[in-house]
Amino acid sequence: EIRLAAAAVISDSAATDSSLADTVAILSKGAGDGSMIAQLAMGYCYQHGVGVTQDTPEAVKLYRECAQRGSESAYNALLAMYNKLRPKGKEFDVSNN
Repeated sequence: EIRLAAAAVISDSAATDSSLADTVAILSKGAGDGSMIAQLAMGYCYQHGVGVTQDTPEAVKLYRECAQRGSESAYNALLAMYNKLRPKGKEFDVSNN
């Protein structure tokens, strides 16, 4: 159920408001119960404002907790968020290239 809800949120297939609210409720409960998939999907929801009010600090919190538990997807989501904020100058380039 959590995997289907996460897929629906990320692919925007939860089209109606009522089904989106149900989907976010499933993910929220799953994240509270410790599901990394639900936590990652809720981070996405908060980052992009899908079914919830956009809340970047909450998205970062969820992604960070998930990344600390070993999720490469959460780590990459955090990295992308931080890279958007990072200035473009060469002195700020932290890539290994």
